Amino acid sequence: MARCCSRRNAKALLALGVPARWDTAGILSELSGMRTDASLFANIQQVPPGCLVIAKNGQVRVQRYWEMVYPTSAALAREERSEAEIIKGFRAVLDDAVAERLTADVEVACYLSGGLDSSAVLGLAQARLDRPMRAFTIAFEGAFDESPLAQRTADFTGSNYVPVPVTPQVMADALEDTVWHCERPIFNANVVAKFLLSRAVRDAGIKVVFTGEGSDEMLAGYMFERRDLMLYSRQYATDADRQAALAALIAANPLSAPLMLPRGVPAAGARIIRDGIGFCPSWIESFAVHYRVMLELMRPDAPGIDATDLPYHAILSELDIDGRIRGRDPVNTSLYMWQRTMLINYILTVLVDRVEMAHSVEGRVPFLDHHVSEYAASLPVHYKIRESTEKYVLREATRDVITPELYARQKFPFIAPPLRKAAKNAKRDPLQERCEDIIRSRSFSDQPFFDRAKTCAYLDSLTDADDVRAGEASPIVLRLATLSLLQSRFSVSA
Repeated sequence: MARCCSRRNAKALLALGVPARWDTAGILSELSGMRTDASLFANIQQVPPGCLVIAKNGQVRVQRYWEMVYPTSAALAREERSEAEIIKGFRAVLDDAVAERLTADVEVACYLSGGLDSSAVLGLAQARLDRPMRAFTIAFEGAFDESPLAQRTADFTGSNYVPVPVTPQVMADALEDTVWHCERPIFNANVVAKFLLSRAVRDAGIKVVFTGEGSDEMLAGYMFERRDLMLYSRQYATDADRQAALAALIAANPLSAPLMLPRGVPAAGARIIRDGIGFCPSWIESFAVHYRVMLELMRPDAPGIDATDLPYHAILSELDIDGRIRGRDPVNTSLYMWQRTMLINYILTVLVDRVEMAHSVEGRVPFLDHHVSEYAASLPVHYKIRESTEKYVLREATRDVITPELYARQKFPFIAPPLRKAAKNAKRDPLQERCEDIIRSRSFSDQPFFDRAKTCAYLDSLTDADDVRAGEASPIVLRLATLSLLQSRFSVSA
């Protein structure tokens, strides 16, 4: 069968008669985090990033029109612009990107977290308006709630703050619909929260919103890149200094470190990437650890069980290593590989486009304007990470439109509270219970990849897990449960 191409979603192609069957390579790619251009469905291929599909005279070809290119380390060392010039230049391209995306014949609102990215976008946009902009904020329960920070930002910019309460019960109720629209397993419940936020925006009569996605991908905002800088730069005199910096990074991020940083012995996938490009980016190392756990839960006869290293070889084969990676700073290499995999096939596809368009909401992303991204790529790494401060150039360029509190605050990623298996007599977690019900049900055995007895035993092992173990297990449990939901909702055959 000829392979069909899609970027938006596969539902239309399945409705046209393409059989719903799993693509084994696509599933392994998804579970490992090495998301390539394969989709999860056989005979449906994603359009590669920065490409067009041209059908003419019975022929179909893929044509690339744009790709991010990072300068070599040698070229970056020749940077002649002053710091003031660089900051002014970044402010100019970002301000232009915001201004261009304010053009609309309807009201434009903004998603607002407690972080720097959405706050900077809101600040720049509000400065151009003569009316208060509505700023919609997810309000979680407990330690992951950033709504007080967001409200202080809205007050500072003169915007109208609109909190959207999102409880574990509401997320549990929305899990199945979210997965249906995303067409992928999810590993962070923030996707469900964003689905609910978009629904609230739709219900408020809003059709267009600004979002802050893309800043971390362009400016090294994640803990991953800070760890890469600490591991692979020459800024530490001794290994003891390096280890002290790494320990401080973990201590400063107790909520997100279990999800984002690798622990334990490096997995096989990390070694394959290291052999291919000379080092393994921290985000790949972290995902490889989760992948190793999931492989232990697979059936002995699962499709692809003898080729579980395939995703790592596949991503290396898709990348222009000599032209885009050799000679580049490790932080920029980490960013480039994240952009080619996670940004395109998860952040933009799942966390942005699909959960927003599920409610007919258009998300506008100034940080991914090509002028902004190209400018960010041209910067020496110390303008992205300055000592332990991430997104340095953004902080300086938008200092006048963000609160002093945000200017000084370290990045905390947008993550929902991790699933938590309740101990006896403890407060229940409805989302965890929903995932457990899915995994323990007989229908879980309909998917051909994971062994139900092994996964149930894994769930049992999480009883009374401490915060670190619960944080590490949460993305695994979510992936297992949501893959099963996809199996049933799309009636997929092996």
